Amino acid sequence: MKVWIKILLGIIAGIITGIAIPPSSPAAIPTLNFLSDLSINIGRYIFFPMIFFSLTLMVFELNRNKMLFKTILHTSWLMILTAFIFAAIGTISALALNPGVIPILTEEIPVIVPPTIAEILLQTFPRNLFKIFSTDGNFLFPIIVFAFFFGWNLSFDKITTRPSVDLVDSLARTFYHMNNFIVEIAGFLLFFCSTYFVVTLKSKADIKLFTDYLLFLTLISAILIFVIYPLAIYLTTKNKRPYKFLFGIMSPAMAGFITGDIYFSLALQIRHNEKNLGINERINTLTTSFLAVLGRSGTALVTGSSFILVHKAYSSLPLTFSEVLFVIILSFAISFVSGTVPGAGTIISLSIIAAIFKKSTTDSHLLINQVAPLMLAFSAMLDTINAAFISLLTDYLTNKKSYEQKQKIPISKFI
Repeated sequence: MKVWIKILLGIIAGIITGIAIPPSSPAAIPTLNFLSDLSINIGRYIFFPMIFFSLTLMVFELNRNKMLFKTILHTSWLMILTAFIFAAIGTISALALNPGVIPILTEEIPVIVPPTIAEILLQTFPRNLFKIFSTDGNFLFPIIVFAFFFGWNLSFDKITTRPSVDLVDSLARTFYHMNNFIVEIAGFLLFFCSTYFVVTLKSKADIKLFTDYLLFLTLISAILIFVIYPLAIYLTTKNKRPYKFLFGIMSPAMAGFITGDIYFSLALQIRHNEKNLGINERINTLTTSFLAVLGRSGTALVTGSSFILVHKAYSSLPLTFSEVLFVIILSFAISFVSGTVPGAGTIISLSIIAAIFKKSTTDSHLLINQVAPLMLAFSAMLDTINAAFISLLTDYLTNKKSYEQKQKIPISKFI
């Protein structure tokens, strides 16, 4: 059975089960929370070591083939451009469409304190290098930095480093194969995640008050996914079937929406990018690694739009042009550090902007508990799709000659 069918069936079964389970059941939410967390942990289980060994090998091979700088350059400008555009779209569209106002509620989300820049640097460069492998599993950046440094230095002497290259190559392939197994059982894992997702939404008594904002996010996401992305692919690559791209990454995108966890969805996407989109494995690994922690466009969009609504809830004064620009820049900038808290990046980003902006009342940015799961869902889904989009364009810009041939993969061959 195709992976996308198993994932779709798992999600549908989970939604039906979630609708059937009463949220008032005393054991329902804690039990489902445990099963959902366990499923996400299993989905992410291989992701970190797979990224480390695969990225180390790909940096070595790209550097050896004189393609490393070119690949990083294309990935970087695409990542920066899309993050800024998404931040602007989220902020400006919320001002223009005015999808209601977030109501002031008394229930607050527990404060999650993100690491400071100093703490991020100390985590990235600890006194003992091996400490980067013993983190809580929420911050990939230190592993990416070391993998890049390790892969770069494998080129200094072909004879000396050959055993190390062979070992890294073997481990990269082994972890990739292990991740394939997790991709195959992702539908089963997403059953528990989607069940918990639905039961959680049912338990939010005031979620109907956010209907206008959720419709706004749905509309903006639909326009981006079904109009902007296909149009951008068509205009850039001259691909006459750009909607194949959407079908090829449907499974990771759905997983991102249900779990709200970018690491879970990207663990699936690594394989989908290669098998469905034909993206070069070296470029696929490099771009996916970078976009797992940097330039999260979906997070920037949801952060900018939600802050506009929070501001309207606490202030009748309109934002000036300079203040709107400031919100866009902040949403854009924070999307590059939100990777320190996967699964809560949007909430953290919103709290940082509110603290910096100093326009709303104390802790007003935390009064969104009723709609937080769906904000995280839209953010993770758009982050996942954008990561695949940038991987595709980077592959095209890096090697245009082979792109057209790789795009001839028939849909019947999609996993």
